[in-house]
Amino acid sequence: MSTVQIPDYQTDPFFGLEDKWIETAEGELTHYHEIGEGTPILFLHGSGTGVSAAANWWLNLPQIGEQARCIAIDTIGYGQTVVAQGTEYGIRAWVDHAIRTLDALGIEKTWLVGNSLGGWLAFQMALDYPDRILGIVSMGTGGAKQTAALKAHANPVLTEEGIKKTLSMFVVNKDLITDELVKVRFASAA
Repeated sequence: MSTVQIPDYQTDPFFGLEDKWIETAEGELTHYHEIGEGTPILFLHGSGTGVSAAANWWLNLPQIGEQARCIAIDTIGYGQTVVAQGTEYGIRAWVDHAIRTLDALGIEKTWLVGNSLGGWLAFQMALDYPDRILGIVSMGTGGAKQTAALKAHANPVLTEEGIKKTLSMFVVNKDLITDELVKVRFASAA
């Protein structure tokens, strides 16, 4: 029996996603969102200011969830996942955490959708556990050349305006960068 308590936390209603929690290791409670039925797809978020599964995938999960079982996790060190004391972070830890989450959910094989850091994680999972991965969709996965523009935004100031500037670098449809989205991301990062 776990001694880890589910945190008193609710994902901002702005995202329209239900919070779920599952014990994935001793002292570790993974926060995730799940929508739909059928073939499983594990969504892996990127890194950055105020990032979480909800912040990364809130527009995708309801749409894709009409066709498949969509699971978006907060990887260890991000969002609301509770980690055991002494947890170390890095690609190996993120892969192991994602596999533990699949095991806890009873998922033997899955598709992976990864954004940025999540894309790297998806590829590493496929290398380490090829028999468990059905395929990968990757977006903006590492390796981008460091341009002057990227360097200028490498350490955004933690303000609502700084978050808005950062989002504007990555979001093509600027209408999606609402004041409410910026406030939610800022609150998550603070």
